[in-house]
Amino acid sequence: MEQTGARELVVAARGNTSRRHPNRGWRVGDSQVMQQQPVTRRESVEFIGWDQPVLTNVVERLLVGYGAAKTWDMRGLMIVLPTSIARRRLNELLALRAQAVGKVLYPPRVVTVGELPEHLYVAKLPFAGEMVQNLAWTRALQSLTTPELQKLVPVPPPKQAAAQWLELGKVIARLHRELASERLDFSKVILALGKSHPETPRWKTLVELQKRYLAELDELKLWDIQTARLCALDL
Repeated sequence: MEQTGARELVVAARGNTSRRHPNRGWRVGDSQVMQQQPVTRRESVEFIGWDQPVLTNVVERLLVGYGAAKTWDMRGLMIVLPTSIARRRLNELLALRAQAVGKVLYPPRVVTVGELPEHLYVAKLPFAGEMVQNLAWTRALQSLTTPELQKLVPVPPPKQAAAQWLELGKVIARLHRELASERLDFSKVILALGKSHPETPRWKTLVELQKRYLAELDELKLWDIQTARLCALDL
């Protein structure tokens, strides 16, 4: 394989992988939450140079790889790009090139990096919206004992202070999202800190809080999108 530049195009067909229920960790074979049939997996990596615009180069390589017949069929292909603008431009270039060479185009599925995780698993339940997530975190916080809460905040809000509880729930929700963006959760932080670290008890409480949060969503028949993405990326 010749490396001609820093840019790379990764073309990968979806493969057969076992999945987990994002809230409870169930495997496909143990429940009816998710099911996916095995498919043949094919991967290739090509390095793209700077001799012409990157997307133009991508189109030409796709034409060589998938346009040998009268049809230019890429329906089994997924391409991941950094932005929606790049996605639109690639689709335009594919259509123009297909017209120029006189081929019937069956375009690939083009997604952005942010959309990719949801293509790594089959969602059988709807995802909780931001407000529902915040409320679920709030209810989970209110279910903790006073000693547990004091590991998170020195002075927990009064039980009747709904606005303060909601703000605290939003803080925990942001922490959950920020960690998930780095492919981490509360339990992985504990592993990184070690048992003897003075902050470990606080994170253990957060692990328990997260379990209760996911249980709240389970009762509503909803999924947490961050947890679902972590499970999909870890498998």
